[in-house]
Amino acid sequence: MRKGLLLAIGLTLMAAAPAAAKGLQVGDLIPETLGYTPDKTPINRDAFAGKIIVMTFWATWCAPCLKELPVLDRVAQLTDDDTLQVLAVNFKQTRFVTKKVARQLSDSEIVFAHDRKSRLSKAFKVKNIPNLWIIGRDGRVLHNKVGYSEEALPELVDAINDALMGKALPNDAR
Repeated sequence: MRKGLLLAIGLTLMAAAPAAAKGLQVGDLIPETLGYTPDKTPINRDAFAGKIIVMTFWATWCAPCLKELPVLDRVAQLTDDDTLQVLAVNFKQTRFVTKKVARQLSDSEIVFAHDRKSRLSKAFKVKNIPNLWIIGRDGRVLHNKVGYSEEALPELVDAINDALMGKALPNDAR
């Protein structure tokens, strides 16, 4: 009996391990805490309830990230504040870097976040940046795109528009 129980527990843990290694997938609920403002205030998922969240992981040393941020700022400017929020989560840099960039871009519509202790990037299994996520109004992952290129902008615009209109996105597995 005890051997059977240990075997069942072991198999359960083995079955769960690959899922955990994948990180968040389409349809998964995102974590409650989405990083911290440069002034250390937690940014909670509930603050964006009912909005589409376009979230990107970025860093100042990433040239494609620096090209993507102004594009995302323009997206935020073109949409209603009650409809969509762009969240830029700094990846593996200090809070002071995030604070400096947020100050330099103070006219931006983007909310800048610091990923204290890389908790959020670990939950999303971010290894490469820029790493963009579209989150539905219900706080569930709709779409993920790694990398940035101007050729991919029409696909990004379509994915954001589909999310805003409540349509299923191309990689929506639900």
